[in-house]
Amino acid sequence: MTDSVDNLVLEQLRLIREDIAAARTDIARVEETLTDQIAALEGKVDGITGVVVALGRYMHDMDERVERLEERIGGGT
Repeated sequence: MTDSVDNLVLEQLRLIREDIAAARTDIARVEETLTDQIAALEGKVDGITGVVVALGRYMHDMDERVERLEERIGGGT
């Protein structure tokens, strides 16, 4: 009877170890996927930041042009 219980416990421990190994593999796969996705998002954010900066410069340039035009026509504030 003791051998039977010991074998049952050992079998359950083996199954638990297999489940843990599978979970580790799954977690590593998810971590790799998330790392890749984060890197892609960082690249997109950098691109969007560049566009925002360029638009800010463009708006500043347009504001200066409008001010010069207003000065020319005497409508400056």
